[in-house]
Amino acid sequence: MPADVMFDEGLGNRPCLSVVIPVFNERERIGPTLERVSAYLEARGFEYEVIVVDDGSGDDTPSKVQGVAAGNPRVRLIRSEHGGKGSAVRQGVLAASKTRVMYCDADLAVPIEEVDKLLDEIERGFDIAVGSKNLPRSNVIGRPLLRDLMGKALNLLVRLFLFSGIKDTQCGFKCFRRDVARDLFGRLRSTGFSFDIELLHRAKINGYKISEVPVTCMHRGGSTVRPLKDSVAMLTDLCRMIIGRL
Repeated sequence: MPADVMFDEGLGNRPCLSVVIPVFNERERIGPTLERVSAYLEARGFEYEVIVVDDGSGDDTPSKVQGVAAGNPRVRLIRSEHGGKGSAVRQGVLAASKTRVMYCDADLAVPIEEVDKLLDEIERGFDIAVGSKNLPRSNVIGRPLLRDLMGKALNLLVRLFLFSGIKDTQCGFKCFRRDVARDLFGRLRSTGFSFDIELLHRAKINGYKISEVPVTCMHRGGSTVRPLKDSVAMLTDLCRMIIGRL
């Protein structure tokens, strides 16, 4: 039996999944998010773990996670200095132990229930399945016009200068075979919001099979994204990728 299969040996037909959730000052949302994720995976019969990576929060987010973990050993916390979303996701993915690894945002803008679509693509033979807000069957609810325009402009630049074939690089809802995740994240250099672009760029270069999947996405308030500052940082990283310095 291959080393990387969805059903771990000794677990019968229980699907196996590591869920990585990066957090930064998410004290209000993280408790309900963990409860929803755990309840869904348990109802579906998953052998799972939820790895929350705290990116140097200044509030009591870590204690909120620890409170949930005290009652659910499948939830664990990794604490780190503030290094950016890419750094947090990388730490969580490299610590994952299950045969399938995904990451999602703490606000569950894409509901955890959508993970079945991604896992189906992995089982069909794809190495990576990425959620997308920009496919004909995607369902986007309440997304601010400015965020929408910024995302589409960034994706246009990616398609023109870096790689094509993916309409939404930035959706924070992606799933991998574990060996593929470890390979890509082990070489990841971007630490901020541009990490998704570098990740997919490396995947394309290495010939990994990628499936883009339409998902439902509901805009949530309270985002930590800083539109102007983070856009400049992402454009800088994109330029570095284009000239081969990242």
